[in-house]
Amino acid sequence: MNFIYIDYLASKQNTFLHTLSLKGKLLSLFIIFLIILFSPSWIFPFITYSVVVGISFYAKIPFLKLFPLTLYPLIFTGILLISYQGLTLFIILFFIFRVLLATTAVIIFLATTPFPVIFSFFSKFTPPVVISAFFLTYRSIFILNTVFSDLQTGFYLRGGLRTKNPFRKLHNIGVMLEQVFILTIEKSERLSASLYVRGWRGKFYG
Repeated sequence: MNFIYIDYLASKQNTFLHTLSLKGKLLSLFIIFLIILFSPSWIFPFITYSVVVGISFYAKIPFLKLFPLTLYPLIFTGILLISYQGLTLFIILFFIFRVLLATTAVIIFLATTPFPVIFSFFSKFTPPVVISAFFLTYRSIFILNTVFSDLQTGFYLRGGLRTKNPFRKLHNIGVMLEQVFILTIEKSERLSASLYVRGWRGKFYG
């Protein structure tokens, strides 16, 4: 999963972008979004995008692996441009580089900042219940990925996903998804209980 790979980069890599303060990164993001919102043409967003990409390569972040993630919003941008009357090259570049700059900046920010650090910062002025919901969702993604991978491997080894009968395959997929749902709830409850035993009271300290 792309989310897990981004979390791996944020937690395991050690580049100069990782060592920057969270406030500095958030300020940089704020400036980038100001450029996106108020730049009158596509040239300055393009220059800023080139600088952001250049910094990611200089920091030895595997940007080429992250680049496909920055393209997903362009699908919706393409739909918007198709419905736009009086479409010109200026307008196309105007939207494309704004979208690429925004998504690239956010993805690089997430790939260089561990999520617990982000949660700890926002917990200072955000209701604890909101931070708890985001944190448990964050942890549940890893649980869901593990459960799904294990069940998929088990079903594949038992031939459940290799049958030529399409109805039998659909039935097996349905059973697998049912098991994923049940096991995910069970593991999420265990996670909540283990956090409570270790002193978690819905608040980050840092």
